[in-house]
Amino acid sequence: MKKTGSKNYTRREFVKAAGAVTLSAAIGGPMVIPRRASAQKKTVSVLHWSHFVPPFNPELQRQVEEWGKLRGVEARVDFIAIRDLPAKLAAEAESRRGHDVVEVRFFSGPLYRANLVPLGDVARDLEKTAGPWLDIAKYVGFVGGDWVSIPWYYYNIPANINTDHWSKIGMSSEDVAKLTWDGLLEAAPKLQANKTPVGMAISECSDGNDNTFTVLWSFGASMADAQGNVTINSPQTAAAVEYVKKLAKFMPEDIMAWDDSSNNRFMLSGAGSWSPNGPSVWAVAKKDNMPIQAKIDHVPMPAGPAGRFRNALPICLGVWKFSPNINLAKDLIRYLLKKENFEKQAEASWGYNLPLLVGNRTAKVWTREKALRYYEPPKEPVYVSGYPAPPSPATQIALNLYIIPTMFAKAVSGETSTAKAIEWAEKQLKRIYAG
Repeated sequence: MKKTGSKNYTRREFVKAAGAVTLSAAIGGPMVIPRRASAQKKTVSVLHWSHFVPPFNPELQRQVEEWGKLRGVEARVDFIAIRDLPAKLAAEAESRRGHDVVEVRFFSGPLYRANLVPLGDVARDLEKTAGPWLDIAKYVGFVGGDWVSIPWYYYNIPANINTDHWSKIGMSSEDVAKLTWDGLLEAAPKLQANKTPVGMAISECSDGNDNTFTVLWSFGASMADAQGNVTINSPQTAAAVEYVKKLAKFMPEDIMAWDDSSNNRFMLSGAGSWSPNGPSVWAVAKKDNMPIQAKIDHVPMPAGPAGRFRNALPICLGVWKFSPNINLAKDLIRYLLKKENFEKQAEASWGYNLPLLVGNRTAKVWTREKALRYYEPPKEPVYVSGYPAPPSPATQIALNLYIIPTMFAKAVSGETSTAKAIEWAEKQLKRIYAG
């Protein structure tokens, strides 16, 4: 297996991870700011990741353009690869130029709070029409007594399984749905013997954070508590790491080099039997009428000594203070979260986009598609990577630096012992939370 680096991060690198980078470092050259369509007509722009479920992008573009026509302005969406989003936000914040509405994930809202327009008025309007807000929405959006961003949608991370591979070892989807981590470890050698291994990213990517935090929680461990006290050095963390060391023996050897699309390829290839992921694998297979679509199902992640948990990834919208179109940007956000518009977005994403407002749970896709029965609504507790750490810039920096998956990878690869890997993580986290 590929070994990880053993880099100690300087304060300057922490700042870089937080977003205060130069334009050339962030995007490889000077930023090109689009010109307005005309002197008379304003242009309102949105920055959004290029969605894992391809039909969502044109639906979002259609709705934004539709809103623009209603308001008499030009309106567009610029899509960006998920891995490039942090650097792009950093570049726009530093130059004070860019898009009007920007996607802020996880704790990027608190991280860029000084640059973002408070959106309490928008949040209250939406709560009146489609509320209440889910707890995870408040956790990432409501910080320091006001809404720093508007929670839009989220996706969560169940386990994707290939039912054919599990049936060959005598297990149905419902059997896999009840698994504990010990049960998965018992099944993994049998699946590997059939050349259909389990797999998950233990690497420096968003999936790496999602996977390793879910394991931590189920073993009763955490990165930091709600006050920002670092809690990673615990017997529970050691138990989680030791478990993953055992499970990794039955995974592909390159799991520590996986990116956010590796598990998608792993499952769509037909080789994978189990991998944590939202329903984008199933949705792409369904859209393209791939034969494997009928074999893909979703089940909860395994339970550990502390219980069963689900990782959630909230997508929020922020408005830059330097936007020349603040009121229009707010109006666009309200438009995108209208019930009828959100329902179309959910359908276009094949159910991948989940509502953060209870009143927006109106799309039929979650009850129409059997493969989504465990996806929405999840029955287990749903947390955001980092929880219960405070929604703060420090927590976002810890995620940006992939401290937790790197800790696991150091031990799994054999680069260092479990105890030394945890001590390394503790040192990095204490530096981050000390400011």
